[in-house]
Amino acid sequence: MDGSIDTTPVRVDHSGSRRGRIRLLGGFGIELADQPVSLSGNEQRLIALLALRSPTSRDFLAGTLWPSVPESRAHGSLRTYLWRLRRAGIRVVLTDNDVVTLAPQIEIDLGTVTSWAYRVIEGRPREHDLRPPEAVTAELLPGWYDEWVHCERERLHQLRLHALELLAERLGERGSYAAAIDAALRAIQLEPLRESPRRTLIALHCAEGNVSEATRHVQEFQNLIQMELGVNPSEQFVRLSHRLLRQSS
Repeated sequence: MDGSIDTTPVRVDHSGSRRGRIRLLGGFGIELADQPVSLSGNEQRLIALLALRSPTSRDFLAGTLWPSVPESRAHGSLRTYLWRLRRAGIRVVLTDNDVVTLAPQIEIDLGTVTSWAYRVIEGRPREHDLRPPEAVTAELLPGWYDEWVHCERERLHQLRLHALELLAERLGERGSYAAAIDAALRAIQLEPLRESPRRTLIALHCAEGNVSEATRHVQEFQNLIQMELGVNPSEQFVRLSHRLLRQSS
């Protein structure tokens, strides 16, 4: 964590009925009653983990946040930070015996992106889902190196990739090429060496009759994968690219 973090929580009496927002994408942040709140590094980690895995048990929280210390000490640390949040009037965490959860009125930006992705993947997108959320390519908790963050980051990465690729394909089938190309490019931004969104992008340009654009992306990907990995694109990519370019010429 950044050593410049202010470790003194803001002392504001946030009543349980007021709404709050937690940001995990692009960097951690929390607002309560429209006021930004400063937290220590461990308080941030506690709230971030709850935002990802709430509700959960005290055992899980203590063992995940303090994996290298004895169990009794980890539970002691958890009690300390829960107490500090309550003392500062930051009422975002609810406890019920062994169960710990975030207060229900807390909005999490990650939820917006994952809900959108699942609706697209499951084939039940709403009309506004045809435009991906603004934070769809933002990294989850950048600069955090905890193992649990890495696992959630990879899960989100794959979820967003599949949703963006499916959205690009479906928009292309509808003839909405500009929106489809935008979705494909967002997938490529997330994973530049992934073949499937490149194939979709090339197919979209060919469908529009933009052979020069399609050709440029074929050559760009061939050069990139050779430079980065020292390999050539798959035979599937080469065959598809040649077929699409022949059909469009």
